[in-house]
Parts: sequence; C-alpha cells; structure tokens
Amino acid sequence: MSVESHPSPRPEHWPSGPEAWELLFREALALDLPYEMRPGVEEIVQERLRVLERRGRRAAVLMLVGFRGDSPSPELLLIKRSARGYHAGQMAFPGGGVDPADGDPEGEGVERAARREAREEVGLPEEGTVLLGRLPPLFTLTSDYWVIPVVAIWKGDLAALDPLLVPNPEEVDHVVWMGVQALADPSVYSLDTVESGGRSYSTHAYRVGGERVWGATSAMIHNLLSRLLAVSRL
Repeated sequence: MSVESHPSPRPEHWPSGPEAWELLFREALALDLPYEMRPGVEEIVQERLRVLERRGRRAAVLMLVGFRGDSPSPELLLIKRSARGYHAGQMAFPGGGVDPADGDPEGEGVERAARREAREEVGLPEEGTVLLGRLPPLFTLTSDYWVIPVVAIWKGDLAALDPLLVPNPEEVDHVVWMGVQALADPSVYSLDTVESGGRSYSTHAYRVGGERVWGATSAMIHNLLSRLLAVSRL
C-alpha cells in the first residue's frame, strides 16, 4: 500500500456555521468535476461496461451532513454494513436500488430512492432533511450498478437526531458520524491496493475513528471533498 496526502491541500480557513457550509456545498455540487479513476480501475470499468453493453441498474445513496450543537463544521453520516450482507462489515452510505415505485430512475426517483433507503436502513425521518444536489453517477464493479449520490443536510441538531436513528439489523450494524474536516485531513488518507476478478487496482481510503472507508464510498467522499476544496480556494 502506498500512502500519499490528499491531492488538494486544505484551505487555511474553512467556513463556520450551517449557513456558510450549506452555501459551500451548493457551490461545490454545481461544479463539473468527474471522479478521479485510480490506476487500473478505468480499464476494468470499461471492460465490464462493454460486457453489459453500457447498461447498468440504477441505485441511489444518501450523503447526509449536519451539525452537532454549536460545532462550526459538519459531520457526514455513514453506516457499517451488517455481517450478513453482500458488503458485510464495510463502511457505506445508506442506499440501494431505485425501485419502479420511486419513479423516474433518471429524475426525481433518485432522490425518492435515497430517502426511502435511508428511512428503511437507519430510520432517518424525511422531515428536516433538505436536498442540496447530486454527485455524478458512479459505476460499481461489484454490483454493476450506476450509483447516484444524493447530498442532503439535516436542518436540526444531530444530537436530537441520534436517538431517532435505529439501524435495521438485517442491513446495518451501526451508524458512524465522521467530521468533514477530519476526512479532509491528509493524515487519514491513503491509497490502498485491492483485488477484484484476479486484478489489482488502487482505491482511495480514509481512516477515521478506527474505521476504514474504501471502494465506491471513498470515491464519493473524495469527489465531494475535492469539490469543497476547489470552491474554498476560489
């Protein structure tokens, strides 16, 4: 495993408070910034898409941020998958496939699916959640899904939200909140080598609070952080 700092240096001064951060998130999500494909990944993805004739099912995940008490910086909601699922024990965002009942898989059905999955997996109430935008679709090699990350902000205090979050034990072991600024710290970032289909490729990885985030989830975090850092330097 090779280790390198986050490719974009942190700004000297982050925003302070929910309003300033919400504006930063909205500006960041408006950028045209594709995912950074690590060495070996692009070739594997293109080969898999050729097999699928560039099709792929649609899925949505919810990247929820919020503020705890008087903290000036946001936290990001992640889940640790239960030991009995396909991605057993891995860190992820709440999410899953876009169902026909959710509506248009290219339109509002994506947001409905992200909210529904968060409600089913951790009991997140829809009231109090404000949608901020999306990240680009990301193709996942392990499931052949095009995953669309939906970014939202919780308008209340996270301390009041915590008791309402009840993980579904069939899918989720527990909820983890990670500070956005902590994830942007170069000391928690590395490039990890993983195996897939007999091939090796590198993946972004973040280690915060004893948890390791990698794969598609880390790619989404990396893209979001890169956007925030880019806007912060404008």
